[in-house]
Amino acid sequence: MSKRKTLPSTKLLDAFTTVARCGSFTLAAESLNLTQSAISKQIQQLEQQLGQTLFHREHNQLILTSAGQQYLPAVSEALEIIEQASVSLIQADAEKRVISIDASPSFANLWLMTALTRFKHHDIQLRLQTGDNTLPASASLHHHADIVIRCLPLADHYSNAELLCEESLTLVADAKQMKDARLQSPLELLNYAWLPQITRPNQWHALKDQYDIVGEEQYALIGFEHFYLALTATCDRPCLALLPSFMIQQRIDAGTLINPFSAAMKSGFGYYLFCTPRKRQQGHIEDFIRWMKISLQT
Repeated sequence: MSKRKTLPSTKLLDAFTTVARCGSFTLAAESLNLTQSAISKQIQQLEQQLGQTLFHREHNQLILTSAGQQYLPAVSEALEIIEQASVSLIQADAEKRVISIDASPSFANLWLMTALTRFKHHDIQLRLQTGDNTLPASASLHHHADIVIRCLPLADHYSNAELLCEESLTLVADAKQMKDARLQSPLELLNYAWLPQITRPNQWHALKDQYDIVGEEQYALIGFEHFYLALTATCDRPCLALLPSFMIQQRIDAGTLINPFSAAMKSGFGYYLFCTPRKRQQGHIEDFIRWMKISLQT
């Protein structure tokens, strides 16, 4: 017969420590929300299982016997260890439902923040932070974030990476700032300031080549590193910007931005998701990645 089967249950041990603390069956029953007779029977059962008397009555109070005094500290410590282990496991399980995301600033500001309002998995908590567009080190994928999203030149050698979408840049301007503009041909784009993006110095030259725009362009005096900054700048002056199509399409549809001549071009960049295979085995992380890929396609 297994020794494990002869061990007292935690229910009996909890009753024992409660009676020892309260000094009576009545108070212990109230504490455990049981009847007095139920508590009394549990103590009797425990004493029979151990073959020892744990309490004796003295002046209408239950007092621990020498065996009970010897037994109580070890049982109390064991129950506390079980409780702490159970709480830790529950908290660890809850922590598994948290997803930390490190995304490039413009992806986070211009697309992800809005898209997350449609993410209806209320049992998953998301923690979003932004990072630069450098290729994440393998260590950061293990300790820094569950998911890293970066805009990088199109390539097939990135480790633990999946291409979410290729980047297409759309020519835009603020509708209010350009309300009096009467653009008849791409050549007239030279009449307006172009917002330089300091990390992509050649993108305007590529647009000129694609639309056969010949002439001297004029650049705004301020260049911007991030697309979301360039978008903000278009609201302050009549100027043109090249911004990722999927980030600003809703604004074009709403009429707050205009897209002269439906001008757009491929940039040679793409948005990559980095996540280790071990983390992708966690169902809630894979579910979020699947949701994000579907959202980017719609």
